[in-house]
Amino acid sequence: MAHRTRRPRAVAFLLVLLAALVPVWAVAADAGPAQAASGAAPRIAWVDAQAVLDETATGKDIKARVEAFRDSRQKVMDLEEADLKKLQEKIEQQGSLLSDDARRQKVLELNEKAVAFQKKLAQYQKELRDKTDELLGEFNEALVKAVQTVAAREGYQYVLDHGGEGSVLYGAPELDLTQTVKAEIDAHGQ
Repeated sequence: MAHRTRRPRAVAFLLVLLAALVPVWAVAADAGPAQAASGAAPRIAWVDAQAVLDETATGKDIKARVEAFRDSRQKVMDLEEADLKKLQEKIEQQGSLLSDDARRQKVLELNEKAVAFQKKLAQYQKELRDKTDELLGEFNEALVKAVQTVAAREGYQYVLDHGGEGSVLYGAPELDLTQTVKAEIDAHGQ
């Protein structure tokens, strides 16, 4: 995934994660009055969402699907770019042999094809962003479900993303649920 889009995705992921954890907090809150009365602090853990994406079968599958989509579109764009270069070389080779009108017509044709190529390239990039967002959305749903399950099972009220940019600066290793969440995702083939 492109580095320049990581921060907005990390923020969006955190918002989705926090919204999805509301039911977990509600469950924890049911047990919480006794905890609150005793003055006990809420239980907090963390997970490295990027590691879950990189190291689970589900995450690897999603990344492979993004790459396959990108590669299929890239092949088409590479062919069209090669055609443009051939036309440009042909015009350059025949330049002195063509009449002014014929040369202008060829240059106009090249410019029109270049504009069409740029439009198609922009469309391709949009499709790739949309497909990436769609597939990462699927992963985020699986991640949130796994985090909710693990948090509820292990009694955590908050689970933070340690892998996001600036979300958690430090997390004690004993509070790391990454391996447990990875196992949960892989176990359910989400």
